[in-house]
Amino acid sequence: MDEDTVTIEEMADMHGVAANTIRRILWADQDKPYDEKQLPGAYKVGSKFRGEWRIPRATAEAWQRDPRGRKKSK
Repeated sequence: MDEDTVTIEEMADMHGVAANTIRRILWADQDKPYDEKQLPGAYKVGSKFRGEWRIPRATAEAWQRDPRGRKKSK
């Protein structure tokens, strides 16, 4: 693994959140323009369904959880 990137699980451990929280952010970011993404620079290695996400370490360390929590679904 690249020293400059982290996995979903490593980022979740850094911030004390569930790995699924990070997965939801990455999933929501897929269709957004680069400057609107919560985790810019993240990319997927491998297949579309079984691939593994790589998140730049600087982005992972700078991320802050929204204090208001998640938006409720409609």
